[in-house]
Amino acid sequence: MAKVIGKDTKPDHGITKGSTGSSGPANQHPYQQHPYQPPSQRYRGTPPEDAVVQFRLSVQKVFKRSRNPASPLAKASKWSDVPYIVSAHDLDCRCPKLKVHRSYLILGNDSEGPTGMLGVGPRSILIEWRDEWHRRLRKFQRQAVRTCH
Repeated sequence: MAKVIGKDTKPDHGITKGSTGSSGPANQHPYQQHPYQPPSQRYRGTPPEDAVVQFRLSVQKVFKRSRNPASPLAKASKWSDVPYIVSAHDLDCRCPKLKVHRSYLILGNDSEGPTGMLGVGPRSILIEWRDEWHRRLRKFQRQAVRTCH
C-alpha cells in the first residue's frame, strides 16, 4: 500500500509519450500518433500479449511495506523512483487511468509484477489520492501495530 505520484511514461519501444519526434507537424497533439488511429485500431486488433508500458512513479509514503526483499517498496524511501509496469492491453482499455503529476493510492500484491518492479494485476487497485485519507491510513497503521505482534 503506497501513495505515489506519476512522473513520466516510457513505452517499451523507448519513445516517451510526451515526445512528438519528427513525424508530425509542430502543432500536433503530443499523444496523437501520426496518422491518428483510434486506440482500438493501434495494434490492428489486439495488442501483443507481452507488450508493456513502463511508468516512473515517485513514492510519497509507504503505508505497508512488503516482506519480499526484491520488491521496490520494501526499501523505498520518500521521493524515491519506482518502475511501474502496465500491460499495453490494459492501458488500451484505459484501466488503470493513470495521469502524470497526480497522486494515487496503490493497493496490490508483489507477485503481480515482475521482479524489482510494481505491476498491475486483475486484483490491483489504483485510485486517485484524497488528502483526508492520510489521517485515516495512519490510524489503521497504529491499530495494526497494537493488535498484531
